[in-house]
Order: sequence, then C-alpha cells, then structure tokens
Amino acid sequence: MKPLITLLLAFCFSATLVADDLRTWTDSTGAFTIEAKFISIEGNKVLLEKADGSRIQIELSKLKAEDRSFAIRENGKKMTDNPFKKSEESPFKSASKNRRRNEKNEASGNAMPLTDINWSGAKQLTIFGSDWKPPAVSSVDLKLNWNPRPLTIPCKDFFDNCTGIVIPKNQKQAVLVTAMEKPGDKDGTRGSVYLCNLETGTVKKEFPVEGKNVPLAISPDGTLLLTREEVWGVHQHCTLTLWSVSDTELKPLHRFEAAQKEGHRRDIKWATFLTKDLFITWQADGLLAWWDSSDVKPIQQLKFTGNCKPALSHDGKVLAVVSARDLVLLDALTGDTLSVKTALDGMFTDLAFSPDGKKIAVASHSNVDVYQLDEANQTSSIGISGLHHDSQLFWTSPEALMAGHPLCFLSPVAHVNVWSYNGGDKCIALGDHALFVVKNHQNKTFTIVPSRMPAQAALDTLAQAQRDPRFYVLKPGTAVSIDASGISDPQIKQDAIDGLTRQLEAAGHKVGSGGVTIVAGLTSSKEHEISYNTFGRPFDRGRTYKVPGWTYSLKIVADGKTHWATGAGNHPPMMISLKQDETIEEHLKQYGKASAGFFQHVQLPKYVARAQSDQQTGGHSLRQSQVTAQGIR
Repeated sequence: MKPLITLLLAFCFSATLVADDLRTWTDSTGAFTIEAKFISIEGNKVLLEKADGSRIQIELSKLKAEDRSFAIRENGKKMTDNPFKKSEESPFKSASKNRRRNEKNEASGNAMPLTDINWSGAKQLTIFGSDWKPPAVSSVDLKLNWNPRPLTIPCKDFFDNCTGIVIPKNQKQAVLVTAMEKPGDKDGTRGSVYLCNLETGTVKKEFPVEGKNVPLAISPDGTLLLTREEVWGVHQHCTLTLWSVSDTELKPLHRFEAAQKEGHRRDIKWATFLTKDLFITWQADGLLAWWDSSDVKPIQQLKFTGNCKPALSHDGKVLAVVSARDLVLLDALTGDTLSVKTALDGMFTDLAFSPDGKKIAVASHSNVDVYQLDEANQTSSIGISGLHHDSQLFWTSPEALMAGHPLCFLSPVAHVNVWSYNGGDKCIALGDHALFVVKNHQNKTFTIVPSRMPAQAALDTLAQAQRDPRFYVLKPGTAVSIDASGISDPQIKQDAIDGLTRQLEAAGHKVGSGGVTIVAGLTSSKEHEISYNTFGRPFDRGRTYKVPGWTYSLKIVADGKTHWATGAGNHPPMMISLKQDETIEEHLKQYGKASAGFFQHVQLPKYVARAQSDQQTGGHSLRQSQVTAQGIR
C-alpha cells in the first residue's frame, strides 16, 4: 500500500501547484472570463493553459487592462530568469558603485539604500514601419460632476517651495510636495508631502520627508507615488522613490536609479502609471522603460531619438512619442509600434491627446500644432510665447487646449491664443479644470486654486472677436510681401527670401504685393564668451573663447502695426567634440558665422489674429487674467 499512498500524495501535491497558478482572466468588455495559467506572450498574443492542460491564445489587446499588465509583468519575470546564474554572486562585484551611491544618499539627505536594477532581462523594443494607420482611441468625457474647492497649506519658511502636484485618475484627492532649501542649512533639505481632499478643500495629512522630492506620477488608485530626487549636478536627476500612500502613512518602498547608463542626459523627465502594477519612465536621452511596480524591475525598454516628452491617451491605451522628426504611436502596454507619421517639421517639446481621441497637439518652442489623427494632417498652428520642456500642455475639451507658462487657452478652431492666466507657481490638469498652486509670501501660505478652463469670459471674448471680419490679419490665401532689407549680406538675403517664400507657400499664403508684410532682420549682437574644461587632450583649462553674436528676427506687419514676431540668436554649445587635430578655435568658427538657416527653417503661422494692442504680438493672448490666492481676477 505504501507505493500507492506515495503516488496519491504526489498527485495531490502536483494538482495543488497547478491550482495555485490558475487565475481568472477577463476580456476587455468584461463579458467573458476563463480560469487559466499564464505561459508566455508570443508576438501580440497571450498563451494560457487551462486546468485540463489544454492551451489557448488570446490577443493581448482583447484582455482587460489589469490582465494585460499582469501578463506583461509575468513575461518580463520569465525573461529575467537566468538559467546559468551562479549559486553565489561575488560580494566585491558592485562595491565601488554601491559606495558612490551611498555617498549620493548622504549628500541628498536620504539614507534609504538604492535597489539594484538589472537591465539584462528587459525586452528590447524597436520602432518599425512608416505607415500611418492610427488605432481607434476611445473618447473620454473630462467634465467633472463635482466642484473642486480651494485649499490653503501653511508655508513654513521663505525658502519653502512647492516642487509639484499630482492627481490620481478619477480621484478627488491630490498630493502636493514641498521642499525647503535654506542656504547654509546644516540639516540639509527637508520637505513635506500633503494629502489633500479637493472636494472638501482640506488637508487630510502631512508627511515630513528628507531631501528635495519632485512628484512625477501617482497610481490610478492613489496608493503609489513616484518621486524624483533633485540633487546638485547637471543631468543627475535620475534617482526615483516609489512610496506607498494611505490616509495614515507614507512609506518608501523602493529607491532606485531609473537611468540605464552613466553619463550625459540621465534625467528622468516624465513618468506615468498604466495600472497600479505597471509604470513608465522617460529618460532625457530618449529611453522609455516599463517597470513592474512590485519590485521596480524593468520589463521592457525602447530607445528613440529626440527630446520631446511622451503623451498617454486619455483611455490609457496609446502612447505617443516623437522620434527624430517622426510622430510614433505605440501600444501603451506592449510598446508595439502602431503607426508612424514621418517628416514632421519642427523641434518639439511636448505632446497631448485630445479627450475625444481624434486629435493630438504637438508643441514646439513657439507654436502648438494640432493634427487630426485619422489622416495625420495639420489642422491648426497657434503661436504662443513661454513654451519650454517644463511647460504644461493639456486639453480640457475637444475644442480647448491649455499650454505654456503662464498657462494660455488656445483655440484650435479659431487658431488663436485667446487668454493667458498669469501667476501660479505650478499648474496641473483636473478634468475640465486646471489647478494652480499659488505661494503667498505675505501670508506664508500655499493655495490650491481650481478653475474651469476655459472660463466663460474667455469664450465670450473669442466669440466677440470672431464676429469681427478683420479678426485675422493673416490666413490661408493672404497675399504677403517679403521685406529683407534688414539683411546686409547679399547671399544671406537671397537665401532668406527663398526660404521664406517656401515657408509662406507651405502655410497656404500667396507671395506678392499686399497689405501684409513679413520683415526679416539680421544684426550683430554682443560677443559670446565661453570657456571649456577639456578631457583627453592637453589644452589650457579656464581659457575664454570669443564667438561673434548674431540676432535673427521676423515680424508680420499690417496697417503699420506688428501682429506677430519671433526671433533667435546664435549660441555656442556648452559641450563640444573635436575631430582629430582640430582646435577649439577652429571648431567654434562655425557658430560665429551668420547664415540664412533661421529663415529657411522657421515655422510660419497659417493664422495670425489682429493685435489688440501695441504690446500684443506673436504668441501673446487676446486677454489675460491674474491667478491669486483669492482666485482668478
């Protein structure tokens, strides 16, 4: 009987293991479920094994979000397993690296040790294809069915500043983070994390923290917070902390370096949670990484060329990036390439999907372009001042786009910058609202100021302006003359005229005599002085090099008034790489020469609204308000 008993026990134990691996899988509609064990991901399909041993395949996109996240995470774990792993790792292998990390820990005031990150198991993804076949993006209604209320937080000191604010998706709470950096303070930087109830306008809890932390993202349920440490040094903002958040406790779970390599452009500039179990980070050198939040293990990675911040669609299914000059749409969970629009024109900084899923906004340094997703054709281009990599870009409705710092209401329908909201240290989207954080030095408070965007006054102003038949000074079909008398060099002048002619025609304008003139100028400016620290070659350190300065300008003039203006200057780079036997003087000569490049590549607007005052030109708005602790005035 003993052999029989042994066999029966073994069989029961085996069956228990299989049962433990079984889980319930649900399709994206929620109508169908199945009990099965995860085996692997093959291409875009998930392989599952049922309790009877039979196997089935289902497309990853047809599973609900939580199950897609689970499958990708489990697949990443399987890829990480090393069958040739040694039984014991060398205790000396990472000693020097860990020592450097610990020194950085002490310097930042954060004593929590860094979690070791192993990138070897992360799946390598690539962008492929050149066809534009955009996926369907679901429409999301951003209108809030509740009213966020303002709330006030005490400011501890003059040097106490807000580093950022994040809001969980579809939640009525926000997390605001502050840091106090007193010059010469021996205790180091300290700060607080505030858990705020936006519906009641109250602070639920304050949690003190060490160091300067910038909030990057928060999980949809609000229980996980991802922050970035700000430390002294260029391109070193890559240490992240994943926190567990509750009404009673803020607990650090993992502290880790999210940058893959040592060296230049290591800053983590953007992050988002897809689900509670999965988040994405973007490194300044163009590296996207998908992470398992349970153990901060990188699951997959995608490297692309460019410095444009990615964007996630409102339904959480599609990720947009700009690689070189190509607009690329990716499956947010798998990273698979869905569609590629080649040869965009511009230097881009930010992206944002419209809530109806039909448009995408693409920001450059002086314009926001709007593309219709079905055909990838540009439908609007709006001039705006104050755009940079830390500016905001978000939609509050399919017809209302918010951008810049100060925040401006842009109308993609009217192609105009309507209203600017000056003031506010920080700003973030909340459905069809914007939340401003205002620091009041006199009262020593931070105030979160909510406001529906755009306000009714802005909509009324736009409607009134559009009733004026002379509202647009420039629109497609307008005859424009070119005045390049401000350029003295004959060759540069002709190249500039040729370049502007091409740009005007591309924007739909006619080049010839008319009431509208585009005026081009090139003047010498203050000489640039720059010094370099050299590596690998015996140059004198601390030597100053001089580079001639040039200023390029463009303005659109009608009826004796300037209605649009832009410009640029030449700037020698902060870092250079020399060729064999090349001197620094020889290398810098190229940056001191005037050229027609600015006029050949500048992006000209299709529409320019008539300036309402002598001060309103270029990307300035028709009207403006001031954001204060008491509200918007």
